[in-house]
Amino acid sequence: MRRGFLKPAMRVLESPRYFYDGIHLDFRYGAGALGCYVKAPGAAPTIAGLTSLFTFTGGNQSMYMGPAGLLVASATNTPRIEYDASGNCLGLLMEAARTNLALYSADGTNAAWTKSNTSAAKTATGPDGAANSATTVTASAGNGTILQTVTSASAQRTSSIWLKRRAGTGNVDMTVDGGTGWTTKTITASWARYSITQSAVTNPNFGLRLVTSGDEVDFYGAQLESAAFMSSTIPTTTVAVARTADSCIRTLSTEFSATAGTVVVASRPAGTEALNQFLYIFDDGTLNERYSVSRTGTGTITRMVVTDGGVNQAFIDLGTVGDGVAYKTAQAWEVNDFASVLNGGSASTDVLGTLPTVTTLRLGHRDAAATDHLNGHIRRFDYYPTRLPNGFLTTA
Repeated sequence: MRRGFLKPAMRVLESPRYFYDGIHLDFRYGAGALGCYVKAPGAAPTIAGLTSLFTFTGGNQSMYMGPAGLLVASATNTPRIEYDASGNCLGLLMEAARTNLALYSADGTNAAWTKSNTSAAKTATGPDGAANSATTVTASAGNGTILQTVTSASAQRTSSIWLKRRAGTGNVDMTVDGGTGWTTKTITASWARYSITQSAVTNPNFGLRLVTSGDEVDFYGAQLESAAFMSSTIPTTTVAVARTADSCIRTLSTEFSATAGTVVVASRPAGTEALNQFLYIFDDGTLNERYSVSRTGTGTITRMVVTDGGVNQAFIDLGTVGDGVAYKTAQAWEVNDFASVLNGGSASTDVLGTLPTVTTLRLGHRDAAATDHLNGHIRRFDYYPTRLPNGFLTTA
């Protein structure tokens, strides 16, 4: 059931020519009306942007990769449709709140950065395409460093930074513990983002080492997070900056069926953490009534859960999905008939259970407080108010 097509001669995406009942979001078209619509059975479709169909909230504190291969600034309560460096659409980026503890994230000339056998000049063009937005670091002797210390209680840390080699071929190393340990990164002449993660670091001292005298690198977007993996770039200057959590919620109406349903969702998780990472959940504001699919904590298992009256009616675990790996999963349900599929594989089923009473759809997070985030991308979401065959789940 494809809703759009790629016109061979022009190689441009065109809007759907047929509209299916339910809720349909295809972020290859962006977050506007071209790829988003809702349709109740027997009614005309409501074709509108995501922010008209859902209540979307999010902050303006981060940057993400736009279609031109450059970082762009987020805007308040505006969906972030992210692309890779080659211009391929990754989808709607949904993230939890995070804080960048690093100061002057793109300005290595500031005194917040301690330089030893290095010099810094804020004269480079950054991955945002802006002149003088990034810092060039030059090693004046071997093992030159540029480091910053943050006073913070012991916690897991992820340090990340955008880097581009300007001159030389020597090792470029990263640390988060003041050089007790160094991790070598392979830096190229193109902008790329690098990260390291370490557990239980107190007062992290993080930054770079240029092993060979005369080597030069450009850096941008230095970031220190108390987390298991890096999130989107959060620019800072004088103080640490917290990014607001994303939330995407729709109050269900006549497009939803209380007796049957099918969902197809294409997603990509950025990293693994202890919390479950929800792709979607239909609920009543609690976990007692729900249909949900999530990637489980450290197990990275794709899990379908249907709960009615606080009792799980279906609990189906599928295979594991790795960090940064795009995947598709599909679910279908009606009374005594549940199925779930991962990446076109065989359907896993449950043949006994009742259905919950739900009022709300949430994308990329769990509850009204916007917790248990996907921390990744949703490229496609399709809900049909009918129980489609298992064969459809494997091919959709």
